[in-house]
Amino acid sequence: MPYVNVYVDEREVLEDLSNELLVKELRKRDVPFAAETDDATADLDKIFYAFYYGKETDAVQLMRKYVQDVTGRTLP
Repeated sequence: MPYVNVYVDEREVLEDLSNELLVKELRKRDVPFAAETDDATADLDKIFYAFYYGKETDAVQLMRKYVQDVTGRTLP
């Protein structure tokens, strides 16, 4: 069976895609990513204000969830 090799320069492809499309593709493939998304920014704001208002327990729980989301790993 014949086959074809195709070379793709990722820099050319990535430059044409928006951040939104890249994030959508990562989510579709279930690939964890640590991008500066609106969700990540909102999570960090929640963590900040939990610490700011002295709710350390809530802040640690939020941080734990955030770290797991960003790394794609589960903490014990």
